Amino acid sequence: MKKLFFTLFVVLVAVLSVLGQTVTCTSSATLDVAIEECIGTKDVSLLTNFVVSPNPNGGRFVVELASGQAGNVRITVADAGGRTILEQYALLQGSLTLPLSLENAPMGAYWVSVLHAGRIATRQVQIKK
Repeated sequence: MKKLFFTLFVVLVAVLSVLGQTVTCTSSATLDVAIEECIGTKDVSLLTNFVVSPNPNGGRFVVELASGQAGNVRITVADAGGRTILEQYALLQGSLTLPLSLENAPMGAYWVSVLHAGRIATRQVQIKK
C-alpha cells in the first residue's frame, strides 16, 4: 500500500491594541501527516458471510452471518437519517441466521450494521410496501 506524506504549517498572528499600545503575538506549529492510500471498498470485518435477504422486502427479512471467529455480535438497523431503529445482540458461533422485522417502518432505505470483534460491516436494505 502506498503512503502519502504531507507537512502542514500553521501560523497565527494576532495584533491587539491594549491601552494605546500595540501588542503582537505570533505562534506557529508544524504537523507531519502520513496517509495510506486507500482505493476501493474492501470489507475489513471478520465476517466471511453477511447477507440481508430478501432485498428489497416488505419489512421482514433475514440477516445471515458467518465467521471463523466466535463471539458476540451487535446488529443495528438505522434509517436514512442515521437514527437507530432496531438493535439486537446475538452469539455468533460459526454461522447465524437472524430474522428481523421492520413491518411498522415506512418505505425507504435502511442500513444494517454488524459489530463483531471490534469491526463493523454494513449492508443496505430496501423496504417497499
